Formats: sequence, structure tokens, C-alpha cells
Amino acid sequence: MTMKKSVWDILNWIVPVLLITGQLLLLAPISLNIWNGMHERRELKKLVGFYQLAMTDPAAAADWAQTLEDREESKVRLYSVALIWVKSDPSAAAAWAEALQDETGKVVVLKSVAYGWVESDPSAAAAWAEALQDETGKVEVLKSVAYGWVESDPSAAAAWAEALQDETGKVEVLESVARNWVKSDPSAAAAWAEALQDEETRAEVLSLLDRLNPGD
Repeated sequence: MTMKKSVWDILNWIVPVLLITGQLLLLAPISLNIWNGMHERRELKKLVGFYQLAMTDPAAAADWAQTLEDREESKVRLYSVALIWVKSDPSAAAAWAEALQDETGKVVVLKSVAYGWVESDPSAAAAWAEALQDETGKVEVLKSVAYGWVESDPSAAAAWAEALQDETGKVEVLESVARNWVKSDPSAAAAWAEALQDEETRAEVLSLLDRLNPGD
């Protein structure tokens, strides 16, 4: 029973990615080989149906997800809706995420909007994150923008993080840049950290890089 639950949890995260990349059909034979029964096929059909609804009518999918009694499942579905919605209409996805009443899942959803939006328009995603009125989870959202932006342009992500006017959580955002940059170019990440103007911030970021990349 535990294994079955854990695999369904994994499917909830994988399906939106496969839908976005157009590889959903790869999932069916894998799933049906794991469980060979009518119940499992019905569950898979329902799961696929949900993500198809999220692609055609994300608002309806989001409304349905919020009715689920299992709060953990609800959060996973809302996270998935955000990932899908932000691909087609990031502004609408962002407005919906900000309006969520469930505070326990709201931060996760906001982060998924940020991470998805930054792939297509990092400047717009950054401006939205900075303008968030609700302070709940704002730093986490800024960190998601920074981390995702590094994937495409680490120098631009670093410059943006350094220029943040709100000092609340700024070091954490800079560390988010460092965490991802060190994976692709540890030398460039270290050189950037060495040049940070604030001495205390510089020390903290360099200490993080040393822990993440002890070989250098």
C-alpha cells in the first residue's frame, strides 16, 4: 500500500512535465506494467484527465483541486496547475496564485509560478516577485526566480539579486544564485562572490560556496 501511494505521488509530479514536453504516451505502458488492473487504469485515466483539463481550462482544474479533502494531494495538484498555466498565461497564473486562500499551499504555488515564468521571461518574473504585496513566502519566491534565472543567464540573475532594494532576505536570494551557479561554473560563481561589495554578505556567500564545492 505504501509503495502504491508513493508511486502515485510521483506520477502527480511527472505527468505535467510529460504533458508540457508532449511525451505523455510514454507514461501509460510504464504505469500499466507496474499495476495491471482495472482500478489502476481508471486511476491513471482520471489523473491524465485532470492534467488535460489543466491545459485547456486551468482555472477549472484549480477550482477542482481545491475541493480535494486530502490537503497534500490538493497542494500537489495546485502546484501542477501552476506549472502548466504559467506556460500559456503567466500573468493570469500569477494573479490566481496570489489570490489563493490556503496559506499552507500558497507559497509552493507561488514558487512554481516564479520558476515557470522565469524560463520564458525572467525580467517579468522578477518584477512580479518584487511587487508581491503578501510578505508570506515572498523571499522564497524571489529565491525561485534567482535560482531559475541562473539556468539561462547567471550574470543577469546575479546583477538583479545584488540590486534588490528590499534587504529582507536579500542574502538568501544571493545564496540562491550561488547554489545554482556553482553547479555549472564554480570558478565564475566564486569570482562573482569575491566581488560582492558588502563584506558580511560576501563572507556568507563565499562560505556557502566552500561548503557546496569543497574541492576547489
